[in-house]
Parts: sequence; structure tokens; C-alpha cells
Amino acid sequence: MFASTLRIVFTLTATGAATTLSAATASALAATPASGDVTITFSQSESAAIDTMGLGAALGQLPPSFTPQAKTALGQSISRYAKQAAQDPTYQLTIVIDDPILDPNAVTVGALA
Repeated sequence: MFASTLRIVFTLTATGAATTLSAATASALAATPASGDVTITFSQSESAAIDTMGLGAALGQLPPSFTPQAKTALGQSISRYAKQAAQDPTYQLTIVIDDPILDPNAVTVGALA
């Protein structure tokens, strides 16, 4: 079963650069810091896991400074773009987290070709 081969764990740590994805199999995940932001790009299988396990809503709850409405909207965006990236191999789910990562002002989500 797919869910048993790919475990996804997001963790925010108190020290900083801290969104991590742990996978039991090789991962195409890329986390790239750029100009104070962190860009996380998920492979098709990782996007499928996020979609299949319904993790978008849970991941949307992570930014501590976001209002409940903003957290809901973020979760819906993650879910929508994870589904798109899972279904079409030309797209990758990409999440850009503004600095500071522990208290971001903005999180951008998209499916980029």
C-alpha cells in the first residue's frame, strides 16, 4: 500500500529552518532557501500522499500567526494543488514560506509546471 511506503511528518522546531519531510523511500523533495524564504517542492508521489491522506487541512494549521480563516484557506490551497500535482506529472506542488519560518507573514502554494 502506498501509504505504508511513504510516511510524511512535518515538524516545526524551535531553532529555525524547520519544515522537514521524512520519507521511508527516496524522495524528490527539495527545500531551497531563497532571499529569506524557504521553497519546498514535492514530487508527484509526495503530492499524492498529501492528497490521499488528506493532509492539506492539517498542514494549513501550522503557521502560528495565521487567523483561523487563513489557516483554512491555506489548507484548502495545499489540498487543491496537491491533487493537481498528484494527477498530472507535469506539475509539482510548491510551497513558499516567508521568513521568519516559525512565524511567517505569508505562505504561497501552487502547482508549477
